[in-house]
Amino acid sequence: MPSTDHLLGKVLASRYAIEEMLGDGAVGVVYRARHVRVGRPFAVKVLKPRVVKDAKMVRRFEREAELAGRLNHVNVVPVVDTGTTDDGLHYLVMELATGASLNQMLAKAPFAPARTIDLARQLCEGLQHAHDVGLVHRDFKPDNVIVGRDDRGREIARIVDFGVAILREEGDPTDWGRMTTAGIVVGTPHYMAPEQARGDAIDHRIDLFALGVIMYEMVTGKLPFDGDGVDVARANLTDPTPAMTVRAPKVDADPLLEALVRRLLEKEPSARPQSAGEVRALLDLIERDRVAAAGQLGVALPPVLPPQLDRLETEPPRRMETEPALAAGSQAEIEIETDRLRAFSTRKSIAAAVALVGLLAVGWVAMQRKVKGSAPEVAMEAPEEAPVRDRETGSARETAVLGGGSQPSTTTTTTTTASPSKSTTAKSAAAPVTASKDPPTAVQLAKLYTSVGRELKTLDAKRGEDATIDLWPRYRWIRINDEMSAPPERRAVVAEMLAALRHDIRDLATH
Repeated sequence: MPSTDHLLGKVLASRYAIEEMLGDGAVGVVYRARHVRVGRPFAVKVLKPRVVKDAKMVRRFEREAELAGRLNHVNVVPVVDTGTTDDGLHYLVMELATGASLNQMLAKAPFAPARTIDLARQLCEGLQHAHDVGLVHRDFKPDNVIVGRDDRGREIARIVDFGVAILREEGDPTDWGRMTTAGIVVGTPHYMAPEQARGDAIDHRIDLFALGVIMYEMVTGKLPFDGDGVDVARANLTDPTPAMTVRAPKVDADPLLEALVRRLLEKEPSARPQSAGEVRALLDLIERDRVAAAGQLGVALPPVLPPQLDRLETEPPRRMETEPALAAGSQAEIEIETDRLRAFSTRKSIAAAVALVGLLAVGWVAMQRKVKGSAPEVAMEAPEEAPVRDRETGSARETAVLGGGSQPSTTTTTTTTASPSKSTTAKSAAAPVTASKDPPTAVQLAKLYTSVGRELKTLDAKRGEDATIDLWPRYRWIRINDEMSAPPERRAVVAEMLAALRHDIRDLATH
C-alpha cells in the first residue's frame, strides 16, 4: 500500500497533479491539485492507508463520497469526483474554495451582531442541506469554513471537508454510528459536543453544538472555555456555559444572540434546537421581531424601542441653545434632519431626546399663539459639519429630507429665517435642527433606504470592501419591504438606523 507522504509532485489517477498539502486529518490528507487537462484547481482528499485496512471504514468512505456528490448548495463545497487508484488509494475531489478561513477572521472578532447573524444563517443553511442528504460533519469548526465574496461584495460562508462525516447505516436511518469508529477519535475538543466526547451515539445535533461554539467566538472573540483539548472537553461535559460578560467584559453582547448560543450549547441534545433550520428561523426572528424572539428564547427585554443590532456609537447629548428672535409674522418650517441623526450611546438617551424635542415643539407652538410678532425659538444645535450652500444665494442652510427627495405636503413644516445679526453671521452652522414628531411614511422610508444603498455602493467603489465590510450587513439586515408595512413607531426606529448608517458612510468617505 503506497503512502500519501510521497504524492507531492505526482499525478493522481492520471488526472490530478498534486501541488501542495492543505491539511492532514485523522482520516485523510487534503491536497491542492490541478486537473492536467482543464487546468482547474481542486482539493483532493486521500484516505490514509492505515484506515483502508478497515473494510467497514472503506465502505463508509465510499458511501460518504456518494452522498457528498449530492451536495449542491452555495454554502457547501461540493464533491465533484471520487475513485480508487490502481495501487489502492481511495480519494475524493472537491471544488477548491477561495477566501479566508473563518478561523483567520476570528482574529478580528468580536463581529458586529448583524454580521454574526448573516454568517450564522449561511452556516445553518449549509448544515441543513448536508443533514438532509444524510451527512453529519462531525468536525465542524472555523478552520472548516471558508469565507469568500460574491460578485456584489457580500460575504459567502462555505463549509468544507465533509471527509470525516459519520453516515447513517444502510437500513437503519436512526443509527448515526459512534465517534470512535475503528479506534479513531475524530473531532476537535473545543467544538466537540458532550455526547461526542463521551463516545456516545451521535447525530446531526453535534454540528449544532459546534455552531454554538463558533457563534460564541463571533460575538465575544473568545471561546467559552480556555485550556488544552482535555480540559476543554471536560468543561464541555460538566461546566455550565459562562456568560459572555464573564469571558469578554468589554463586549456589549446582544442578549438575544447570547440566549440562542446558550441553547445551542446545552449539554443534552434534546435541549438544543433540533435542526439547523430551526436555528435559522430563530436568527430570522431576532432580525425581524426582537420582541417575539425574546419570547421564544425566554429573554426579558427592557421596555424601550428595539435597539439597532450593530454597535451604537458614543455621542454626547446635543446642547440646547436659544436662537435670535424671529421677524414678526414669519412662518417657521421644521425640516426632517435624517442625514444628521446619529445613534446615542444608550437607548435611554434616544427616548429622552425624542421626549425633549416633543416638549420643545409643544412649548414653541403655545408661545406663538400668545405672542404676536417676534419670538425666541428653541432648537437643537446641529452637529459640526459643513453646511450645504444655497446655489443661488450662497448662504448656508441646513436641509435633510428622507431619501433625498422633497418633503411631502402631508408633513407639517416651518422655516427659520433669522434677521441679520452678529450671532447669525458668525456661525451659520448653528441653524436650528429638530427631529420630526411624525414617523416617516412608507414612501419616505423606501427613498431613504435606496439613497443610503447608493452611498454605500459609492463608498465601496471608492474605498474597497475593507472599508465597508461592517456596513453591508447593517444595510442588508433591514428588510425594507417588511419595514414599509410596519407600524409607525417601527418605521421611525428603522429611519434612525439608516441615518446612523449614512453618517458612518459619510464619515468613512471623508477620512
